[in-house]
Amino acid sequence: MKLFKPLSFVLIILVMVSCNKKETKIAVFQPNDQNGKDTAISESNPSANYSTLDRIHMVSLSSNDSIKNDVRSLLRFGFATLKEGISIDSAFVHLYAIDPGHFGTNNSFVLIPVNKVWINDEVNWNNQPEVDTSQTITVEAPTDTNQDYKIDVTNYVKAVHQNNQPNYGFMIKLEDEKNAYKGLRFHSSNSKEVSKHPKLEVFYTE
Repeated sequence: MKLFKPLSFVLIILVMVSCNKKETKIAVFQPNDQNGKDTAISESNPSANYSTLDRIHMVSLSSNDSIKNDVRSLLRFGFATLKEGISIDSAFVHLYAIDPGHFGTNNSFVLIPVNKVWINDEVNWNNQPEVDTSQTITVEAPTDTNQDYKIDVTNYVKAVHQNNQPNYGFMIKLEDEKNAYKGLRFHSSNSKEVSKHPKLEVFYTE
């Protein structure tokens, strides 16, 4: 009996823990060409809008910015349909490489939260929105020309969901825009390859 009682106690505790464990769920947001909000902006064509392109990209082609030809991109996911009261465990943005792929070296890039509303089919280099550099997310340079990315944006999604900040999306650009010759290219929500549109995954428990 002395051996049986402690063993029984352990088994009861394990059952209780198992029963109380919450199931992790996933919400996926992957816009199409009708509701997607992503576009490139070009320093060499500062008044042009590129919201219908099949790609978003970040490019630097001149040394020491001797020619104004940098390219940045903007990306926003709407996730207001997430229920109130849920506990967000993690969130990731998925970006999928598009041919001819990435090029150059030392081409790490950053995602920076945007501070103001921007209109997808109107935004350009001249009217690009302000950003909050205090929340910059730095992403390592690719090791392959066709490398896809899974980027942790948990803190951003949590802050938006808890109404601590608005959701204006991200500016995506090269970490170093002064040195050439480098860039990254990803599918946009206009791409014909629907499965490779930019995607946001949110893991949560209720």
